[in-house]
Amino acid sequence: MHNKCRCEGKKVAVILSGGNIDVNVISIIIERGLVKAGRYLRMRTIVTDKPGSLQRLLSVLAASGANVISIVHDRIKPNVPLKQAEVDITLETRNHRHIEEIVELLQNEGYTLDFLK
Repeated sequence: MHNKCRCEGKKVAVILSGGNIDVNVISIIIERGLVKAGRYLRMRTIVTDKPGSLQRLLSVLAASGANVISIVHDRIKPNVPLKQAEVDITLETRNHRHIEEIVELLQNEGYTLDFLK
């Protein structure tokens, strides 16, 4: 850009932006930043497949102060035992300490957790 504009004697600012970055790439960058900062948690657990089980899990999460971003409740996967359901949950959290508190709370309530990437 050297000598591309007549700027001598003027105050000039150069703006660099990621305006041409692919939205999927920027989404991944943001998600990775949230994970690194302890603001994002993805996990999986198993619940009994009966009315109220999912509500009980969500009540524990609500009490922890976590915000549910997404949830997938699946009882028909071949590897899920009969009368049980697999639940994948994505949470918005405050920090790493908050994640530790959530994990401890869920484990104290009897949930077994697998962490997803």
